[in-house]
Amino acid sequence: MTTKTQMQWLASFGHTNIKPIKVKIQVTTKKTVVCDGAEYQSKHFDGKRLMLLTGEYKAITNRKCFTRDDSDNEWFVAGYATPELALERPEQNPFGPSIIVSAWDVGGKIDQYENKEYKRLPMEVEYI
Repeated sequence: MTTKTQMQWLASFGHTNIKPIKVKIQVTTKKTVVCDGAEYQSKHFDGKRLMLLTGEYKAITNRKCFTRDDSDNEWFVAGYATPELALERPEQNPFGPSIIVSAWDVGGKIDQYENKEYKRLPMEVEYI
């Protein structure tokens, strides 16, 4: 499905301020994950969310968070649909594998009480 269709789908749940985006996440010096998606204001939570269409969830989950030059917050994966889950529940995942990214906005670092520090990956968001 296209980003326009994704935006319409998000709007059908009451989310607002939906904008198409392209995101680049620098996983290593040699690997960058690039994906299309949408930024939106969630109907259910304060703050913005990013819905990214990507099957690269393994590269960007598991004790990782993201930094953005245009945000003071750290960002984290709030949820994801694996390729298997997307196939099993297409009505809930009509775009295939995807991740939801949210800002950590409760103060402090996301891993401040963890035994092991999260890896911080630079993330660029381009509005298209």
